[in-house]
Amino acid sequence: MKIARKVISEDAIASEKKMARQYEGNTMTELSKIVKEVWANDGAIEIKMIKETDSELFFDVTYCGYAQIYEKMGIKDMGSTLSCIRDFSFLKGFNPQIELRRTQTIMEGAKYCDFRFKSLIFSE
Repeated sequence: MKIARKVISEDAIASEKKMARQYEGNTMTELSKIVKEVWANDGAIEIKMIKETDSELFFDVTYCGYAQIYEKMGIKDMGSTLSCIRDFSFLKGFNPQIELRRTQTIMEGAKYCDFRFKSLIFSE
């Protein structure tokens, strides 16, 4: 699992560097587009938007198809390592001046995942 975490994290960093180039920016605006157009586009997750400004993007994931797939495969306990760690690693590649706070995930048994992205540039 240690090797998997490392490889998945490195892949997430590289992937998001590419995503920032593709979306021609790495601000909260582009992050919001990525969440809506890439992460939630194919129905793998469903989101409920809570707050969307130039410095903050808050949403809850109310449905996670990844958690369901891992559960069906009998490896839900590995889901956090195989999927959820990407959420933190990708910021290193996308924009290290954006912070993610998340206190719970569906993968770990919660009813929803609470994503709270905040720009450190605008933080007081």
